[in-house]
Amino acid sequence: MPIRCARCGAEFDVALFPFGREVACECGATVRATDAHAPAPPWPMAVVMSRAGCHLCDVAKAALAARGVGFTEIDVDSDPDLRARFGEEVPVVFLEGKKRFVGRIDEALLARWLRAKSRDREGG
Repeated sequence: MPIRCARCGAEFDVALFPFGREVACECGATVRATDAHAPAPPWPMAVVMSRAGCHLCDVAKAALAARGVGFTEIDVDSDPDLRARFGEEVPVVFLEGKKRFVGRIDEALLARWLRAKSRDREGG
């Protein structure tokens, strides 16, 4: 069941809300997950917008896996709206519901993000 932006009506897949948090809509509104069935996978979690035969998508997924980051893969070609929004940008990597990488994963930025999240989890 998609979650809709109250301002513009854009739909978001619940997979973009891995921690039941929020995402920023392109219209500038904040969209919060309200679906009680939103997935709650182990930390850390990413969503990778990809497509079949995309070499950069394979590289991005391998980079996440190498760092132990769990991810959900969504094929942008499975839905016309996803294809329109992300088709020219794949791979698009969301971390905790925020778009963090487009086209390529910057390994240094990913490492820094993971260190910060690890410190947050440990309370330091």
